[in-house]
Amino acid sequence: MSRGILDLEKSGPSKDQVSKLLRFAHTLKGAARVVKQIEISQNSHSIEDILAPYREGTKAIEAANVKQVLTLMIPSMLNLKICKLRSKINRASIDSTS
Repeated sequence: MSRGILDLEKSGPSKDQVSKLLRFAHTLKGAARVVKQIEISQNSHSIEDILAPYREGTKAIEAANVKQVLTLMIPSMLNLKICKLRSKINRASIDSTS
Protein backbone atom coordinates (compact mmCIF):
# COMPACT_ATOMS: atom_id res chain seq x y z
CA MET A 1 0.00 0.00 0.00
CA SER A 2 2.82 2.43 0.83
CA ARG A 3 4.35 1.87 -2.60
CA GLY A 4 0.96 2.43 -4.20
CA ILE A 5 0.41 5.77 -2.49
CA LEU A 6 3.94 6.93 -3.35
CA ASP A 7 3.45 5.84 -6.98
CA LEU A 8 0.20 7.76 -7.08
CA GLU A 9 1.94 10.89 -5.83
CA LYS A 10 4.75 10.52 -8.36
CA SER A 11 2.77 9.55 -11.45
CA GLY A 12 -0.25 11.77 -10.97
CA PRO A 13 -3.98 11.04 -11.04
CA SER A 14 -4.97 7.43 -11.64
CA LYS A 15 -8.50 6.16 -11.15
CA ASP A 16 -7.29 2.53 -11.19
CA GLN A 17 -4.56 3.13 -8.61
CA VAL A 18 -6.90 4.96 -6.24
CA SER A 19 -9.48 2.17 -6.63
CA LYS A 20 -6.87 -0.45 -5.71
CA LEU A 21 -5.77 1.54 -2.66
CA LEU A 22 -9.37 2.05 -1.53
CA ARG A 23 -10.11 -1.68 -1.88
CA PHE A 24 -6.99 -2.54 0.08
CA ALA A 25 -7.86 -0.08 2.86
CA HIS A 26 -11.43 -1.39 2.97
CA THR A 27 -10.27 -5.02 3.16
CA LEU A 28 -7.76 -4.20 5.86
CA LYS A 29 -10.43 -2.34 7.82
CA GLY A 30 -12.74 -5.35 7.77
CA ALA A 31 -10.03 -7.87 8.59
CA ALA A 32 -8.82 -5.72 11.48
CA ARG A 33 -12.32 -5.56 12.91
CA VAL A 34 -12.66 -9.34 12.77
CA VAL A 35 -9.51 -9.80 14.87
CA LYS A 36 -10.40 -6.86 17.14
CA GLN A 37 -7.56 -4.59 16.03
CA ILE A 38 -9.54 -1.39 16.51
CA GLU A 39 -6.68 1.05 15.84
CA ILE A 40 -5.86 -0.56 12.50
CA SER A 41 -9.54 -0.57 11.56
CA GLN A 42 -9.93 3.11 12.45
CA ASN A 43 -6.74 4.06 10.60
CA SER A 44 -7.88 2.15 7.53
CA HIS A 45 -11.20 3.99 7.65
CA SER A 46 -9.31 7.29 7.83
CA ILE A 47 -7.22 6.26 4.82
CA GLU A 48 -10.45 5.59 2.90
CA ASP A 49 -11.69 9.07 3.84
CA ILE A 50 -8.44 10.67 2.65
CA LEU A 51 -8.42 8.81 -0.67
CA ALA A 52 -12.15 9.12 -1.48
CA PRO A 53 -11.91 12.61 -3.07
CA TYR A 54 -9.36 11.20 -5.55
CA ARG A 55 -11.58 8.27 -6.60
CA GLU A 56 -12.35 9.65 -10.05
CA GLY A 57 -8.67 10.12 -10.87
CA THR A 58 -9.17 13.68 -12.05
CA LYS A 59 -6.91 15.48 -9.59
CA ALA A 60 -3.46 14.81 -8.22
CA ILE A 61 -3.13 13.70 -4.62
CA GLU A 62 -1.69 16.37 -2.37
CA ALA A 63 1.63 15.76 -0.60
CA ALA A 64 -0.01 16.41 2.78
CA ASN A 65 -2.51 13.61 2.10
CA VAL A 66 0.27 11.23 1.09
CA LYS A 67 2.02 11.99 4.38
CA GLN A 68 -1.23 11.42 6.31
CA VAL A 69 -1.80 8.03 4.67
CA LEU A 70 1.77 6.92 5.33
CA THR A 71 1.54 8.06 8.96
CA LEU A 72 -1.71 6.14 9.43
CA MET A 73 -0.10 3.00 7.99
CA ILE A 74 2.79 2.88 10.48
CA PRO A 75 0.84 1.14 13.31
CA SER A 76 -0.50 -1.44 10.84
CA MET A 77 2.95 -2.24 9.49
CA LEU A 78 4.42 -2.56 12.98
CA ASN A 79 1.56 -4.79 14.07
CA LEU A 80 2.13 -7.10 11.09
CA LYS A 81 5.84 -7.36 11.88
CA ILE A 82 5.04 -8.23 15.50
CA CYS A 83 2.56 -10.92 14.40
CA LYS A 84 5.13 -12.45 12.04
CA LEU A 85 7.74 -12.46 14.78
CA ARG A 86 5.33 -14.11 17.22
CA SER A 87 4.50 -16.74 14.61
CA LYS A 88 8.21 -17.53 14.09
CA ILE A 89 8.75 -17.78 17.84
CA ASN A 90 5.76 -20.10 18.21
CA ARG A 91 6.96 -22.33 15.35
CA ALA A 92 10.47 -22.47 16.81
CA SER A 93 9.03 -23.39 20.20
CA ILE A 94 6.94 -26.18 18.68
CA ASP A 95 9.91 -27.46 16.67
CA SER A 96 12.14 -27.56 19.75
CA THR A 97 9.62 -29.59 21.75
CA SER A 98 9.09 -32.16 18.99
